[in-house]
Amino acid sequence: IPPIRVEGKLLYDGGIYNNFPIDVLYNEFLPDVILGCDVSDGAPEPKENDLVSQLEALIVTEKKIELPCKEIVVVTPNVSNVSTFDFEDVGFSIDAGYAATMNRMNDIQSIIDRRVSNQEIQVKRMEFRTKMPQFENSK
Repeated sequence: IPPIRVEGKLLYDGGIYNNFPIDVLYNEFLPDVILGCDVSDGAPEPKENDLVSQLEALIVTEKKIELPCKEIVVVTPNVSNVSTFDFEDVGFSIDAGYAATMNRMNDIQSIIDRRVSNQEIQVKRMEFRTKMPQFENSK
């Protein structure tokens, strides 16, 4: 995944450093609810002379996930047969994520104590997007 340049700084995929950054999300934004998706099922055994397979194993190595609050649900879809750089059949991964999320829907709804209309959500999204920095492609 190529890096991108933002405001003159070269930024890399955060998965290399923190593959499940709910600690950053919680500390920086203090959300009411966190819905996470953990797909760190593990990578195949890295090959001795294959740097990409070694990096993939480093990135997806299962990590101890510390949950910073009780208002969190971590969904774990069954994607054990999908590798980190497998972009051929993304529909399978999307469907697995959807199914896993629907299986946890009672848990998700139990930690959400308020409802917001679709119109309110759209207004907040537009406000958020107006504050986003412009991204530059590093190519």
